[in-house]
Amino acid sequence: MPNTNGQNYAIFAAIPPGKVSVQQWGGRIRAATEKWAYAAQASGDTLTGPVVDANMVPIFYQLLTSTGTGTTTISGGFAGAAAAIFAAAAFTNADVPVNLGKAAAIGDVFGSLGLNLLPATSPDQAPIILTTGVGALPGAGSLRFTCFYIRD
Repeated sequence: MPNTNGQNYAIFAAIPPGKVSVQQWGGRIRAATEKWAYAAQASGDTLTGPVVDANMVPIFYQLLTSTGTGTTTISGGFAGAAAAIFAAAAFTNADVPVNLGKAAAIGDVFGSLGLNLLPATSPDQAPIILTTGVGALPGAGSLRFTCFYIRD
């Protein structure tokens, strides 16, 4: 049967063997998290959250809401790229963690996303921004967003 090596295994198995980045094999899993209180934030409002840097390797994102958002949607990304991390969606189930992430935004360092996510004021860091759409968020309750990543 044919075999297909993963990208990192191919580097490891090459003759001579290459060096696989610690972010890809053997790195520590860490989390950056943020919590917001719902206050009927209007459509188009932004929730500025955890700060990431260009060398972090995201492995998944998680959103947890204490109250369903109804038809109001939330997208995740960076300034100028509102849905770079996950597309707009409504989160109707309270107290049920939802794992998120676009394939293009998982498993590679943030700096490789091709985004201008690093503002001139802080050349190696940027906050993740959640953006509301369609309607207002609930008037009470809370929202927690967590980015799980590897960084060594």
